[in-house]
Amino acid sequence: MSALTFQIPKKNWNMPKLKSLSRKEFIKKLKALGLEGPFQGGDHQFMCSKKCKIKIPNPHSQKDVPTFIIQLTIKQLEISRDDWIKA
Repeated sequence: MSALTFQIPKKNWNMPKLKSLSRKEFIKKLKALGLEGPFQGGDHQFMCSKKCKIKIPNPHSQKDVPTFIIQLTIKQLEISRDDWIKA
């Protein structure tokens, strides 16, 4: 009997890394992607596109917008990491 061998497909690990941004840079990127605002909301400011509404972190909570919030924003906007980085 011969042993079966399986090849595991390689994933593309060359995705560009996301880095945290200042609140000002975060807003600039969102404007470059076509969002309007920021507008005053309840507890947070927000920016709007045709598809969705993105909450902006308050300036006093942290100095930089962490990468997990940037990842959530990318998913909400339904764009790629490359589009985010190029904006």
